[in-house]
Amino acid sequence: MMPRRILTILGLALCSGFASSQAAPDDASVWVEGESAGAKQVKTHPWYSDAVRKDQMSGEAWLSHFSDAADGTARYDLKIEKDGDYTLWVRANPVGSALAYQLNGGAWAPIDTSKASDVVNIAQDDKADLRFLGWMNGGKIPLKKGSATLAFKMHSPAHHHGAIDCFVLTTRAFEPRGTLKPGETQPPPAVPVLTDETVRKWIDFIRPSTDDTKWERLGWREELDAAVREARTLQRPLLLWAMNGHPLACT
Repeated sequence: MMPRRILTILGLALCSGFASSQAAPDDASVWVEGESAGAKQVKTHPWYSDAVRKDQMSGEAWLSHFSDAADGTARYDLKIEKDGDYTLWVRANPVGSALAYQLNGGAWAPIDTSKASDVVNIAQDDKADLRFLGWMNGGKIPLKKGSATLAFKMHSPAHHHGAIDCFVLTTRAFEPRGTLKPGETQPPPAVPVLTDETVRKWIDFIRPSTDDTKWERLGWREELDAAVREARTLQRPLLLWAMNGHPLACT
């Protein structure tokens, strides 16, 4: 098993790759933060709205709604820089949710939340419940240069719940990935640099600690039958940790 400290170093290197390089000014895209609604009727909830990892959100905030009484709505005032057929992408809650949009006060159009991509669990406790974010394609929207309004309705069967992290209207090719905007890219991961001054620190950091090797001090059972009988007697679950090796030990 790889020690936790090595995993930590790898994790730091990988996470650093999520810092995006800024794209040049883009008149082909309109990026909007969910929490920036000009008008809204939403109700927040301490579990659904706040017990989440906001550091994984664009702008480290979102607009969320959780109510037994009514749907949640939000309206955004937009400035379109040029005519075009824009694709609507929304980063919102895809789990058991119902979401629709309305352009310039027209009819409501549904967004298929079942086909979300780049879905991530944002629950602080990592539980697999309603607290997720994913990107959803709302389809093509023809827009003229000038002002426009875009509204969203959160009307899920369970507590009318819904949440919007951000959305973008773009005429560019766009493959949603986290909080990257159209034209933004991820730089290569930063790699820790070893020097004469830091080598001892990193050796001490990587070397397994007492906590890292707790698994070695567990009372493992080497025979499955004996472990099954003991688990039945004690009414406890059985953890099976196994590995299939190559018959010639070429692993």
